[in-house]
Amino acid sequence: MFTAGDPLYPEPNVRKKQEERRPMTTVMDLSNALAGAVERVSGWMFAVHGRPRLPSTGVQWRTGLVVTANHTVEHDREVTLTGHDGRSFAASVAGRDPSLDIAVLRAVVDGVSAADVADDGQVFPEARSSTCAAA
Repeated sequence: MFTAGDPLYPEPNVRKKQEERRPMTTVMDLSNALAGAVERVSGWMFAVHGRPRLPSTGVQWRTGLVVTANHTVEHDREVTLTGHDGRSFAASVAGRDPSLDIAVLRAVVDGVSAADVADDGQVFPEARSSTCAAA
């Protein structure tokens, strides 16, 4: 066992610096990973203006079909989508499932790719039950 003063035993201030550095690296790694994820998905995402106050988020699941939360799109309301580049698109409600709180919007969104979604076989079994809720 090493004791203080032993050349192989780090001094307290050295240990403290090592401990402080490790969490910062973890935080930086997490921050960089999140920034990368946001950059990858930003092209598929829209602000959905389907209610008077705050917009919600929608994902272009398939070309021309945007999935969002049903409770954020009021009935008989004009819906507008705003992309990450600031362009706006008119949308209409193609379908709703209030029991899952999902609304599907139809829109012509030029130059915007659909989400890159995994095949059902690639999704962890425990995640399948919450996939609809997350969408």
